[in-house]
Amino acid sequence: MTRIWCGVLATMSVALSVLTATADVDDYLPFTDDSVVVEEDLIIFNVMGDVNSDYSINMMDVTDLQKFIVRLLTVIDRPCADVDGNGKINMVDVTLIQKYMAHLIGDFSAVSLGNDLVISGISISENKIELHSDGENYYTITYPEVLLSNEIKEIYPDFAVAMNEFNKEYYDSAISCKDDFDKNLGYFEENKEPFYCTRSLELSYADRNVVSFFHDGTYYIGGSHVLPMTYGYTFSTRTGRKVKLSNVVSDLDEMPKVLCEVMDEKYPNILTKLHKNETLLTTLNGFHSKVKSGEYSDYLWFMHDDGITIIFLPRYIAPYESGTFTAKIRYEDYPEIFYPSYLK
Repeated sequence: MTRIWCGVLATMSVALSVLTATADVDDYLPFTDDSVVVEEDLIIFNVMGDVNSDYSINMMDVTDLQKFIVRLLTVIDRPCADVDGNGKINMVDVTLIQKYMAHLIGDFSAVSLGNDLVISGISISENKIELHSDGENYYTITYPEVLLSNEIKEIYPDFAVAMNEFNKEYYDSAISCKDDFDKNLGYFEENKEPFYCTRSLELSYADRNVVSFFHDGTYYIGGSHVLPMTYGYTFSTRTGRKVKLSNVVSDLDEMPKVLCEVMDEKYPNILTKLHKNETLLTTLNGFHSKVKSGEYSDYLWFMHDDGITIIFLPRYIAPYESGTFTAKIRYEDYPEIFYPSYLK
């Protein structure tokens, strides 16, 4: 029996206040990591072909799937029933489950189109809000919107609901940003420096179990500092909930050591930028302690085909002016810290 592991995390609700030269800004950044409300972790074993969710594949699954196809049954595990991953549940899936039961195929990976379907079924558009007057650009706000194909919406309904909420929070934060810009137009009139809040979203990884996004952006409302906005979001396609790093990394306590090795190579001069002249490992251990204690909700991270990237925002491990640090950890380099399901 092929088991695909998927960890999930409840949806986050947050607000971040940033003090700039001219204003206190609140509620314009979606899904940041401060003051996050988190439910308990929930680990699910998603068994492809297990139509009735009893953690085995047998004739009951075949019967239920046949009943569903002729509309004698309305509730099945859709992601598990679509074993060829083409976005449709039909007799092809029945036949493949029967072949699996007869040991004619070892698993469903060889016939699965699922990952390609998920990737092709997700697109991202960019929306823009601008204010111009007398040929001058007062401000520009851009924000992304995740668009799903009808097949993805049908097979992964909870993920579709989560993406609707994801889009709504991006829109709401853009409107909050607009309101804040409108209140501070006097600064522009005096200094002629346009405000901007630019945000982009990139699909960094997608398969039948998880979808991961990389978010990048900048925020400026006057003064000497531009606020970087770099985040990662990973969702379970099965439940639509956010996946926590501890659901991917089996030995989270090893993260400081691993990160120290990766970052020491990427940023050889990082020791000159740390707070209080601490060593890199001491600083990373301190950050990890805050994650474990709940002071920080989790690491900021996103997923790739071959690993994950950890993001450290300004001030987390070095002074604000040092900027954002990232560290990519490849599965093949550190297989001992990842759950086997994520190793290629």
